[in-house]
Amino acid sequence: MPTPCSVSGTLQTLTSGKIAQGKVIFQLTNIGTGNPIGVSGTSIIPALNYTAMTAQDGTFVLPLWGNDNITPSNTLYNVTFRDFQGNEIGPVQYSIVGASANLNTLTAAGGTTPPVISPNAAPVYSSNGTQQITPHIVQDTVTLLGGTAVVGLTGAAAFTSASSYSCVAQDDTGQNAVQVVQSSGSSITFNGTGAHVLRYICVGN
Repeated sequence: MPTPCSVSGTLQTLTSGKIAQGKVIFQLTNIGTGNPIGVSGTSIIPALNYTAMTAQDGTFVLPLWGNDNITPSNTLYNVTFRDFQGNEIGPVQYSIVGASANLNTLTAAGGTTPPVISPNAAPVYSSNGTQQITPHIVQDTVTLLGGTAVVGLTGAAAFTSASSYSCVAQDDTGQNAVQVVQSSGSSITFNGTGAHVLRYICVGN
């Protein structure tokens, strides 16, 4: 007799913060019209919808019938990821098969991996209305040495390339011009006055 698949994962933000009290919603799809739905070799009728609640560390575990055990064949699950404030991503289609599946490593059926949720984040657009995918913000201060400072961005702070973000800066010490040179996605050069303190903010992906 077939057994349910144990589906797990971790709901997290762009900065890897864990999302507690979130929801991961599964909806069985690609059933076809008029087809009886069942678990192969049994008289069990699988649920069409499942909802998993995330724990304090953002993790969830949910037993559900895998697509390989459901008739008709070729069914999928539409999965929606939602945080406790109602921000959501999805639905994203998965073929969930086998004894266990982790959504953090499972490839989506369409080849598109869902982005992580960014609670309360404003979308970022280019001037032609194209939305940037998974943008983030870096803000900090830096002290110039001889009128120059080079800031290295590491880990989650780094951007994809020199052209995938925009960075602006102001002189906190006096009313002086500041030049910003985005050398790469992980290196920014600031040119200004003496040993002044600069405040900067960068937005992009």
